Amino acid sequence: MGKFNLYYDFVKGGRLIHKAVSVPFAGILTQTRADIFADYPSGQGYYLVPENDPDLKPLRIKWSYPIWMDDMP
Repeated sequence: MGKFNLYYDFVKGGRLIHKAVSVPFAGILTQTRADIFADYPSGQGYYLVPENDPDLKPLRIKWSYPIWMDDMP
């Protein structure tokens, strides 16, 4: 479990806006695994991004996206 910054850009009032949002993530790393999983990453998990549509903000929706964790080659 942890957090990382997710950066995004958008245009508002004719100006380019650069924003960052801190998003939580969770996952699991597997040190040993069966040979049939050799092509899969060493770990898998997810991160959550809050909805930024003002009309949906009261619902506190968080979108889930997959994350793959692997060692550097």
